Amino acid sequence: MLYDDLLEQLKNMSPDIAIITSYWENANLEQHYNTLKEKSEIENFWKDPNQANILKELQHLRNQREQYQSITQDHTDFLELLELFKEDEEELKKISPDVTTLRRTLKAFKISLLLNDPQDSSNCFFTINS
Repeated sequence: MLYDDLLEQLKNMSPDIAIITSYWENANLEQHYNTLKEKSEIENFWKDPNQANILKELQHLRNQREQYQSITQDHTDFLELLELFKEDEEELKKISPDVTTLRRTLKAFKISLLLNDPQDSSNCFFTINS
């Protein structure tokens, strides 16, 4: 039954949701975002010599924050939708591609959280010699 498959997929995502939620809270990313946002809203911010770096980091955190909120909210919403449309197979078919997309997005976001050092976006050369 489609309901059981979708429910199983969402339950399998729960540990990853817990991991990213735990990481988000333990790394104080929300607090850091708010601090940078407050700095950028100061009247004479444009005079700050680190303005470009602050804005770049703020934009990066803003994107991460939006993804984090979207993923966690979508997961909750899909669980509620499954319960709502438990008996309606047609509606479950409409939800199925979105759950698959959420699973892919969650995996990509989890990797991006792990690789969030400034050097991680840089190129590298890898050589194997015999």
